[in-house]
Amino acid sequence: MSKFETEMRLSDGAGAALAACRAAVAELKWKVESQTDRRLVCKEQQPATLALYHNWSARIEIDLRAIGDGTVVAVKASNFGMGPIQSSHVKGQAGAFCNQLQVILDRGASAPASSQPAVSLSSELQNLASLRASGVLSQAEFEAAKAKLLAS
Repeated sequence: MSKFETEMRLSDGAGAALAACRAAVAELKWKVESQTDRRLVCKEQQPATLALYHNWSARIEIDLRAIGDGTVVAVKASNFGMGPIQSSHVKGQAGAFCNQLQVILDRGASAPASSQPAVSLSSELQNLASLRASGVLSQAEFEAAKAKLLAS
């Protein structure tokens, strides 16, 4: 089994860090297998044609723990393959997640709240629906977010 572990220290609180992690997983189009308020377990989705030849899909465990005012995001990636190619793939998927998480955090920090573009209600609802369909949001979270959008 190939494994790789890394950590990122974020200045954000656990709630904001979890939201950023969920957004990164959604953008990477990974399947969420389980989630709590401090943990996400995901699986990389490979195209069907690739899966016919090998199963290198990485399983990624993302654990969050508070430290002071910030959060540590621990990333553990693994797959059942052995050898340098599979090890490289696992390391690459962990790196892809860390990079995507940093992009999302930078995107949020670089745009002041007053300069964010207006987004239509229908596009926000579509975004919520796609997050629910990909497993990032549970049905209850989807309903709560939808109700909040419709109330505003």
